[in-house]
Amino acid sequence: MSIKRKKNVSGKRGFTLLETLVAISILVFAITATFTAAQSSLSVSIDSRDRITAYYLAQEAVELVRNVRDENSLYNYQNPSTPRHWLFGLSEAQSDPCYSGSLGAKKCFVDALTKVFDDCDTPTTCPKLRQDTNTASVTYGLYGHSNSSWPESMYKREIAFTEISSTEILLTVTMTWNKGPLTRTFQAKETLRNWQ
Repeated sequence: MSIKRKKNVSGKRGFTLLETLVAISILVFAITATFTAAQSSLSVSIDSRDRITAYYLAQEAVELVRNVRDENSLYNYQNPSTPRHWLFGLSEAQSDPCYSGSLGAKKCFVDALTKVFDDCDTPTTCPKLRQDTNTASVTYGLYGHSNSSWPESMYKREIAFTEISSTEILLTVTMTWNKGPLTRTFQAKETLRNWQ
């Protein structure tokens, strides 16, 4: 006894419901994995951009301190009868913004546009840097403290001097910023010596 099966008119077999569900599951998994990888890459890219900006802002502060040291050295070369301390205006006297003497070190900040140093009463009172976001401005993209119309950025820059000897200091620039619930920190350290 033979049972004859009815063949499809076209001779082709269709997908079953199970095969269709498996194919859709594989497709959803592939798309989800792609979007997860793209989101992760974007997050790493943004974090890298923030760290690079912090690095350059810290380096800017180091260069501004170096500039003051060099200006004092040049002044002494041109005015040997009335020399200045090599950290004149920074950390020579207790009233200076970045004083690092025996009475304790002060934290200070600097405005790059005006080259003015000022002290922070406590680390939490150091102001955040402001950034010029006006694309028509000649200072677009620059950071500073002097222009209060610029919006606050997420970066806070603190400068501290640690006296190693009378002719050598350790300069520490600490950059702090918040990214979501996390607080990020970057430090640049430089040893500076008196040129004379």
